[in-house]
Amino acid sequence: MKSEIYVLSCIFAVSAASSFTFSTYNLWNVMFNWNARKQRIAQMIKEHMPDVVALQEVRVKGSSGASQLIELKQILPHDYKWHIFHTANNVTLIKNSVLKEWSAEGIGIISRKPILESTTHQLSNDHGPDTNRRIILQAAVMMASSVIINVVVVHMSYDRQQQCNNAAELLKHITEHKLHNLVILGDFNTYVDFEWPVSMLTGEAGTRDKLNPCSKGLGILFPSLPTQIGRFKDAWTEIHNDRNVGFTFSNMPTPGYESRPDRILISSNFQVLDAVLSGNGSYYRQHFQGTIHYHRFVIIIESAFLSYMGYFGYPCLQDCGPHGSCRCGVCVKGGGWFSLEKAGCNPMDIFDHGKKK
Repeated sequence: MKSEIYVLSCIFAVSAASSFTFSTYNLWNVMFNWNARKQRIAQMIKEHMPDVVALQEVRVKGSSGASQLIELKQILPHDYKWHIFHTANNVTLIKNSVLKEWSAEGIGIISRKPILESTTHQLSNDHGPDTNRRIILQAAVMMASSVIINVVVVHMSYDRQQQCNNAAELLKHITEHKLHNLVILGDFNTYVDFEWPVSMLTGEAGTRDKLNPCSKGLGILFPSLPTQIGRFKDAWTEIHNDRNVGFTFSNMPTPGYESRPDRILISSNFQVLDAVLSGNGSYYRQHFQGTIHYHRFVIIIESAFLSYMGYFGYPCLQDCGPHGSCRCGVCVKGGGWFSLEKAGCNPMDIFDHGKKK
């Protein structure tokens, strides 16, 4: 499980007189005490006050318009007046799930600067193993009176070949629409031993080499391989020369953070002033322990009430993973029982179908 909370931010100059800050964060949908986590995420945003925040894995409640992005925006300063969100996928609910909310997922932007216009472009998956729909969210943001920056938010595939195709299609989209003054940010799902998709965007050595596993897709989309594409700066490596720092992802507390999927890439005419990671899991556990326990208690009471009303089924919002189990709406470690039978929450019910008896 993700034990840390990290927001990747960079500040860069577009001229001698102006500089702007961008951040990106994968919300990990509603997993792991969202009502507590959103308070910590908002706190980190308030500490840095980035001009634009890109978000991935944003859940939305069907057609109601309620979303994690809106919930987060409501607890941010009033400076964050603008936002844009676009659904990418419908969510496949866990079998026998009692809870039917948060039924769609997408990517979005919260901004202190005016969003003039936005558009989306759907990426193809070529019938690969990753069946999730991937999209590009592009927004023109008025950063200053004479500065408009094209912000492009992505959440690329976890499959390597599909990552190559995602990067190639992104380059094609940028080239065909003649986009300039670009900030490309989001979850690139980048592996330490497979940097090729990002290399296509940064134009690093070997991008067009025949040994590059991504070169085939690039060649199909760009038969003439124009030399001006793929010249973006990786904000983190512009400031931090060591590629073995800045990791933001680990699926479990051990073996620790092992990859840098979250990236901020900027046009080569911009100068990177700084790039930082914000967040610390120890701080979150210590300073938000009361909030976490309170929201867990609320979930248990809600689960007990549903059991009392005669509903039964899987009560958690997410799969608790191979080393956890769902008990009364809460993911707990191991497979031991965690129940409040006196309150009407019977853990045996979680193995039945999520319908009223």
